[in-house]
Amino acid sequence: MEQTSHLSLPFILPSQAQKHVTHNEALRLLDAIVQLAVKGRNSGSAAQDPAGGDRHIVGANASGDWAGHEHDVALFDGAGWMFLPPAQGWIAFVEDEDDFVTFRDGAWEPLEKGTNPVALLGVNTLADQTNKLAVKSDVVLHSHDDVTPGTGDARHVLNKAGPLSTASVVYQSGWSGRAETGLAGDDNWHLKVSPDGQTWRHALSVDGSAAYVGIGTTNPVRPLTIDMRSYPEFGPGQAGLLVIGTTGNERAEFKSAGYAPNAAFQGYGAHGNPDAPTAITNGRRLFAILGSGHDGQDYVVPLPAQIDMLAAGDWSPTNHGSYFLFRTTPTGSTSAARAERMRITSTGEIGIGTPSPTCLLHVAGPARVGSYTVAGAPGADTCGAGTLIYLSNEVGGPVMAFSDGTNWRRVTDRVIVTAA
Repeated sequence: MEQTSHLSLPFILPSQAQKHVTHNEALRLLDAIVQLAVKGRNSGSAAQDPAGGDRHIVGANASGDWAGHEHDVALFDGAGWMFLPPAQGWIAFVEDEDDFVTFRDGAWEPLEKGTNPVALLGVNTLADQTNKLAVKSDVVLHSHDDVTPGTGDARHVLNKAGPLSTASVVYQSGWSGRAETGLAGDDNWHLKVSPDGQTWRHALSVDGSAAYVGIGTTNPVRPLTIDMRSYPEFGPGQAGLLVIGTTGNERAEFKSAGYAPNAAFQGYGAHGNPDAPTAITNGRRLFAILGSGHDGQDYVVPLPAQIDMLAAGDWSPTNHGSYFLFRTTPTGSTSAARAERMRITSTGEIGIGTPSPTCLLHVAGPARVGSYTVAGAPGADTCGAGTLIYLSNEVGGPVMAFSDGTNWRRVTDRVIVTAA
C-alpha cells in the first residue's frame, strides 16, 4: 500500500530516493483538501487567469481542461490543473454561494439536504431523546420566506396523531408548568392554567365543531357559556361576569334586526343541578334584576334594590304561572331592611303594600291622584270615563272629580265642574 486509505496521500517508502518529493506532494494534497473552500461549483469550463491554490468543483458537462472531471475538486497548482475525486461525506464551503455543500451519493448537495433528517439538534444547549430539538435563546425568530420567495405567510404547525392525542404549547416558570394552550386530549381548543404545575384549572375552551366558547367548562352549549361551578370561591350573590368602566360605557348591549326584532334578557330557574334540572316550585325565583352601590367602605351585598320574577304554583308541563315582586330599601336603612313594595300577580292584579291584592289595583294605604285647577285639568274625554283627579279651586272648595267620558263631575254631587 503506497498511499493513505481516505485522502490518497503518498507514503514515503523504504530506501526511496528524493523522499522530500513524496513528502511535499502529501503536504500539497493536504493543503488542497483539508478545510476545503472552493471558488464555485457550477462551471464546466476552467476558470480564466486562476491564481495558484485556487480550487473549484467542476460542474456538469465539463469541457476543455476540465473535461471528464465532473464533481472533482480542481486545484490550480500554479502551472496547471490537478483533480481530486471527492469521497462520500466530503464538505466544502462554496465562496460565491456563501454556503456549505457535501458530496453525497455521487453529487454535491446543500449541506442541510445531506444531513436531513438530523436525529438530534441542540442550539446553545444539548438535545436529548425526549427533546430532540432544544434551543437556549432569549428570542427565537421565525419570519416569512422572502428568499425563495414564499407566500409571505409565517405559520407554526403542531400535528398530532389523532383526536385523543395532544398538540399544545406549555408555558413554564422555573421548569414548572403555569399555562397550556392547544388541542389537549381532543380536537377542541383549550386554555389551562396552574399556580404550581400540579393543580390545573380549565379557563377557556372553544368547541371545534360549533365554535362555541366555554369559560370554566369544556362543554359550551351556547356561543358563550360560563360554568360557575368551576369557581367555588364565588359565593351566592357574586357575579360571574364583570364589566368595569367610568364613562357610562360599562353596559351590555343586545341588538336584533329583522321583521320581528327580539332583543331581550332571558333567565331560567330550576331545581336539581345544571346537568339534571328538575321542575321549579311555588315562590322560587325564575329570574331577577338587582341593583346596588358603594357605601364608602365596599359595594353592598345583598343588593338593596331588586325586581324578582317568581313561580306561581309548582311548575309542570301544564302550569307555567309567574308573578313579579319589587323590593326596595328605605332611606337611612341598610340592605337588611329591603322589603317588598309592589307585586304583580299571575293574573295581573297589582298590590302596593300588600302581597294579596284582591282587585286589579289594591293599595294598602293612602292613595293620591294628580292635583289640578279647573282651567288646567286635562280633557275629560282624553282621559276617559272613570278617571279621577283632584281639583283645587272648584266652586265651593277643593273636591275630587271623575270623568264621565265627556265632562269632569264632582264626586260629591255629580255636578259638572265649572270654573271658579
